[in-house]
Amino acid sequence: MTDTSDDPTGLPGTSRAVVLGLTGLLVAVLLSTVATAPLLASVVGVGLVLALSMWLVGCDQWTPAGRLLASLLVAPIAAGLVAVAAGTVAAALGESSVTGGPGTLAALVVTGGCVLAVFGAAISTRGAYDRDRSATYLGVVGRTGLALAVVAGVAIANSIVSLSATDGGDGSRTAVGAVLAPVVDPLFAPTPGDTHLAVFCLCLAVVTLAFERAVTALPLTELVPETPDSPDLGATVEAVARRLRWTALVLVGASVVAAAVELRFGQPEIAGALAPTAYDLLVALTGSPGLRTAMWTLFVASAVTRLAVWVVQRTARSSTERVGTAAAPYVGGSVLAVGLFAIAGPAVGRVQTLVQSGAPTPVRLLFDQQLTPLVASYGAGPVLLFASLAVLSVAGTLTSGLWLALVVRYIDEQYAGVHVAAAGLFAASTFAATLGASTPVVLAGLVGSVVVWDAGAFGTRLRREVGTVAATRRTELTHTGGTVAVGGVGVALTVAVLGVARGSISPAPDTGYLTLLVALCAAVALVVSLR
Repeated sequence: MTDTSDDPTGLPGTSRAVVLGLTGLLVAVLLSTVATAPLLASVVGVGLVLALSMWLVGCDQWTPAGRLLASLLVAPIAAGLVAVAAGTVAAALGESSVTGGPGTLAALVVTGGCVLAVFGAAISTRGAYDRDRSATYLGVVGRTGLALAVVAGVAIANSIVSLSATDGGDGSRTAVGAVLAPVVDPLFAPTPGDTHLAVFCLCLAVVTLAFERAVTALPLTELVPETPDSPDLGATVEAVARRLRWTALVLVGASVVAAAVELRFGQPEIAGALAPTAYDLLVALTGSPGLRTAMWTLFVASAVTRLAVWVVQRTARSSTERVGTAAAPYVGGSVLAVGLFAIAGPAVGRVQTLVQSGAPTPVRLLFDQQLTPLVASYGAGPVLLFASLAVLSVAGTLTSGLWLALVVRYIDEQYAGVHVAAAGLFAASTFAATLGASTPVVLAGLVGSVVVWDAGAFGTRLRREVGTVAATRRTELTHTGGTVAVGGVGVALTVAVLGVARGSISPAPDTGYLTLLVALCAAVALVVSLR
């Protein structure tokens, strides 16, 4: 058969079928030792979407669109990984045979290995897993998370500005509120009836300096047309900026003096030194929540203006495609943030209902004591955004591991996909043995991981040597058949030894951790053999 694919980095047709078919079959069988069909669907979905995302970031055509789609897929991947882990733990704790620490850990290794196996098999068909592409994808994940973090920070800052000193009039505070109180209270919730001249002058100085940076950044001389009778706009802008800088410097000095006075003398002494009308005016001016909110709004507007001007200046010197490629992850993160804000209320309410109805007692206590007050104080949107950042860190950790494996040359870049698939199947098969999986299942997984490794590497090497149009089916089948035959002989010998040894060795009770240690040693043996 002639393979008509024009991709010289992927697998030829027969090797592709062996790798995909055998991986899918083994993943389904191995996951049956942990849980049911929903977990299998989640594992396969996460692995396939991760492979698709890594392929998208390296797509030469429509690069900005590929980066944008990969950025939008980061959240489903992260949520899928968390769902797989949660489903695995729930299933493990629900089975008496795997209840406890060893069983739960082994079940997590099995599902994690299956995710890697699906990812490796899928990505090997296109040869899209290499050092440059994994580094690019890691950057996409980081920039997507950065956009979410910025939006979440702005949202929580606005919530803090509008937040009162307490969370409901009963004097209680959330954990975040207690930590931020020394900073938040002097800035946005000053003590009523006292003067706060030092903090007020410092805030005004910061706002003045931010406004000055925004004014000088704006291209006013280019935007305003010049006429023979018009004054020199550039000189006027420079003069205004100079006065603003001097004003900010004077305000900083006044803040230092006011702080020394307010710390040295108490409020009664300050009130006695001033006229009653002047003291009341100073208290009202420096402690006005509306005035401080206005200063905060001006500061945010100035910062956004300065950032927008900087972005325009940078993009004006670059091509449209380059700008789109660089901005795509930030756009994707912003779109995710907007979407999370849109569904925040119903989503958080649904989660709270599920937790209250069926979650374990420690989880319910966590929601009641920490998360519920946070939602009540800061809103569902900021809380959901920060929770999403925590979830994204899971995807970032996995992506970092895939990138690091190539950087340290642990995985051969030429056969990276099939190596990951084989390692995932080997780890899942090894640890499935500690969950009560039958001997044929474990042996089939171990032999299958070797077959996937050997067939994928041979197919990749064959395609590079003979090209993309040569008929290679018979050669691939012959090589794979030989590998299966050798593996079959090993399985037969293993079954024979087990048959002789069965009944002659009695395992001691409570050997869960010992079994897990033996499985870990087997995994380490795979690491050594790969090196």
